[in-house]
Amino acid sequence: MWPIDKECSKVQEYVQNSGFYPLIKYDNDKIDRALINAFCERWYPETNTYHLPFGEMTPTLEDVERITGLPSKGEEVYITYAGKTMTWKFTYDLIKRTLGKTEAQLKQEGALCGTPKKLEKRLKLNWLRDNFKIKEKDYKKRKEQCARAYLLYVIVSIIYGDKSGGSVYAYFLQCLEDLDKVNTYSWATSCLACLFHQLGKGSRSEIYSMAGCMTVWLNDHFLTLQRHTKNSGYEECQPRASLYIADLTTQQEINLKIELVELREALDDLQEDKVTWDPYNSIQDGLVYQVGHYIGAIRCFGIVEWHNRNTVFRKFGSIQDIPRGVFFDKNKTEKAAV
Repeated sequence: MWPIDKECSKVQEYVQNSGFYPLIKYDNDKIDRALINAFCERWYPETNTYHLPFGEMTPTLEDVERITGLPSKGEEVYITYAGKTMTWKFTYDLIKRTLGKTEAQLKQEGALCGTPKKLEKRLKLNWLRDNFKIKEKDYKKRKEQCARAYLLYVIVSIIYGDKSGGSVYAYFLQCLEDLDKVNTYSWATSCLACLFHQLGKGSRSEIYSMAGCMTVWLNDHFLTLQRHTKNSGYEECQPRASLYIADLTTQQEINLKIELVELREALDDLQEDKVTWDPYNSIQDGLVYQVGHYIGAIRCFGIVEWHNRNTVFRKFGSIQDIPRGVFFDKNKTEKAAV
């Protein structure tokens, strides 16, 4: 929807240095809804794992970095204010500093979601696309503003997608204010926390859709379900997001229901010898592998989730035993979520 190769060279440079570029370049936007729904039904928010006939599995930090190319090592993706804690004054000042738009301009151009009487602190994606096209001759500050607008668009479209579909929270701009610092954050960690949160919401009986995408993770580990075609041009240095092409025909609801029933039966009969436990064995490197063994809380802005590899030892090529207890301080977790 917003190709980076059509932007000026300086904006492309900012985006390439952000750490998002591999995902932008190789992302596959095809969504296998039936496959996602079948696995979402087996998700337990209490443990952040899928419960399958042979035991538990879960996406790990290693999965996220291998699939998306987002860095898992780095600082926590941190913002000062989010949601209701961010005042309108702070919101307008933040947008002015980062995108160069005043309160009057935002209202005149219809940049914010909601109604004139009840505006929301969300920016419309089509407004970002339409108002931040850049030319080589534009001044440096304008190029920085356009780079932030593009990265903001990427954040909500690919990394932290939600069901609103057409807007993004303005508070994300706090992470983009210093463009030289964007690549120092652990984006993979917050991306996984967001996915855990969305899976927890999607697993509830009254929820019929979910945000985020986990299709590539499922393809990597469950090749026998045959829901994909491999990209013949894939190279191991590329993110795994570019390896699979979903075998999707029509998205009609009647076909989705039939496919979902078939997938439920296939998962009921699935045996552990049909699972690819470690799809990255041929491309192991110490840094990413060590991060995957992290145990503790992970955060995505106001969301705090638990990452515990003790329940999925087989994912790391080890024998699964009874999971050890983990230290959990409720008071500290509540403070971290504020």
